[in-house]
Amino acid sequence: MKMMYRNLMPKKFKGKKKKKPKGNYFERLTVEQLTSFCTAALLATTGTKPLLIARLFATETTERFGRESKATSVSRTGDVSYGKHGCALDAVKAELKTLGASCTGAKFVLIERLLQVRHNT
Repeated sequence: MKMMYRNLMPKKFKGKKKKKPKGNYFERLTVEQLTSFCTAALLATTGTKPLLIARLFATETTERFGRESKATSVSRTGDVSYGKHGCALDAVKAELKTLGASCTGAKFVLIERLLQVRHNT
């Protein structure tokens, strides 16, 4: 009786491929979500995802939401990494609170609500 040992050898683990990090917040959203932002900001809602993102970045009232906000950090070796200036979630909540709107929910919901209040949509 001949035994097959071929299947007993473990296969090499390749692991999952790392996803390329997104350059801005708008790239992480779906086309439906981007269309919702455009509707709330009184912008045209037709086009592809890159076109919608470009349209949101071209408008002063919406471009600040696309930039990521990161805090300044210092590593153990003393290297300083200066943060990026964008729109922090706390700033969106504070702005909603001053306008008398609800300030609970996910980041997408908060930004959409702020745009709706600002543009009366």
